[in-house]
Amino acid sequence: MDINEAIRQRIEELKTEHNLATYSLALKAEIPPSTLKQFMNGSIVSIKVGHLLNICFAFEISLSEFFDCPYIKNIQRDD
Repeated sequence: MDINEAIRQRIEELKTEHNLATYSLALKAEIPPSTLKQFMNGSIVSIKVGHLLNICFAFEISLSEFFDCPYIKNIQRDD
């Protein structure tokens, strides 16, 4: 799993916890719904840090809380 796949997985996990659809999350995070949808389906490879920060604000968590999960902590660097 690469970092972007892990971020997608974490967003999905948090969406489920907060009972939010992708569109609703995008509106709450004040990012274009099409951008979030394309990132989540893999059409856009990576997400901007600013968008990720807004997603964290929408979930009322910090970036460190967002990244505090085993599948992100265990990502290995590609050599």
